[in-house]
Amino acid sequence: MLCAMDCMWRILGFQNYPAPQPTVTLIKPKLQCDIDKILNEQNVCDLAVYLARPQIDEFKNLLYTEFFKKWRYNSTVPAKYKDKPINVQNGDVYLLTQLIKPIYIFKRDKPEKNIVRMSINYLRHGEIWYLRLLLLKLPTYLLDDLKCHDFVRYNTFQESAVAKGYITNDTAALHCFNESKNSLTPHQLRSLFVNMTKEGYPTINIYNEESNRQLMYEDFQQNDPFHSVKAANNKLLQYISDKLVENGSQNSDFGLPEPEDQSTELQMMKLRYDANQQKELFEKLMCTTKPTDEQLPFLEKVFDAINNKQTLKIILQGITIFL
Repeated sequence: MLCAMDCMWRILGFQNYPAPQPTVTLIKPKLQCDIDKILNEQNVCDLAVYLARPQIDEFKNLLYTEFFKKWRYNSTVPAKYKDKPINVQNGDVYLLTQLIKPIYIFKRDKPEKNIVRMSINYLRHGEIWYLRLLLLKLPTYLLDDLKCHDFVRYNTFQESAVAKGYITNDTAALHCFNESKNSLTPHQLRSLFVNMTKEGYPTINIYNEESNRQLMYEDFQQNDPFHSVKAANNKLLQYISDKLVENGSQNSDFGLPEPEDQSTELQMMKLRYDANQQKELFEKLMCTTKPTDEQLPFLEKVFDAINNKQTLKIILQGITIFL
């Protein structure tokens, strides 16, 4: 009977009627941005409750699925627990106050008769697939802690899962890219990268290698009047983003940076000119060419506005300049 109910749940993916015996509880993995959005809407979700569980021995080693096999939650205490003491070690009821509203967790009557399933995600879904894998194997109070391995904090769940040895075919995409990079154009390499990403192959290790990024944005840089690396890389990210959006996903789903906005001339100039390089040029200029006593007060106002990220309007030889 257990196997039948388990299979029925996996096929249907939702609660049927009459309720199955044993009961089936469906929980979902969620990225931190999705959790924050739910909390900002004055709601809670299963994963937020799990992360907010008490930090005591009874709970600290429980996996996401194990927690919901033993515990339930609600914004009010069930009648049968009204007279029970709250927040007592090894007690039946705990009050969580870290969430957007008070939430009570209380023990299930018959945990052995409850199946807990984490909803199915596919490899092509990107970061949330790797997060699901990590949640199935590791207890945590912070999702970002799942990105750590051997005292190294990785930028993505994908990299962490690879480092932990949960993913063994992480080099397949890299091998394919390396075999192709000497024979394909930058546009073809970008397309290959996007297609492998869509199919769920771990591609973050390809993007993280600067020489590989350069091969994919080389034509963008050549066509840029200033040959800006930053602007070319942003065009690469925009290209990837446009292709992934067609597939109903975005860069961050796969641990990739989102492209910077280029909707205004100021934003385009910030991408075109490297801030550190411009600072070096300015310091070199100040060493070789000193401003006059008349120019200096105006320059100091400009520098002060830039350093304090303030808006300043000045008139110079009849030209209006906004900073």
